[in-house]
Amino acid sequence: LLLAWDAWRRFGHAWEKCSMSRITLKNLIYLLCLMIIRCCDWCEGVPFEPRNTMEDFMEHLFGLVKRPFTGTPTIKDSIMSSHSIHLDQYSNQIRPDPSNTRYKTAFTDTQIEQLAHEAFH
Repeated sequence: LLLAWDAWRRFGHAWEKCSMSRITLKNLIYLLCLMIIRCCDWCEGVPFEPRNTMEDFMEHLFGLVKRPFTGTPTIKDSIMSSHSIHLDQYSNQIRPDPSNTRYKTAFTDTQIEQLAHEAFH
């Protein structure tokens, strides 16, 4: 966001030519919001793997979903392809490696308040 703000400040309406695309920024903001929610409301005993929600991982998944199609797949094509990928993963018993998996607990309200205070002061 700071890079986009700096591009806007320096180049005005032509900022997108000198920064990340608007869609990438939107996706990054969405991921940031999801990560904040995850840190504030995380169930104990559930693996916490932020790397699985990053843009590179999503692009890889989108590539897998689009692989069977030429051109732009329809929503139906995307849903069917996603379902097929999930069934393949389930049938192949692809499971996370427990030795590589991190488990975290959610922040308490006091910790969230303290972190917010430190971030904005």
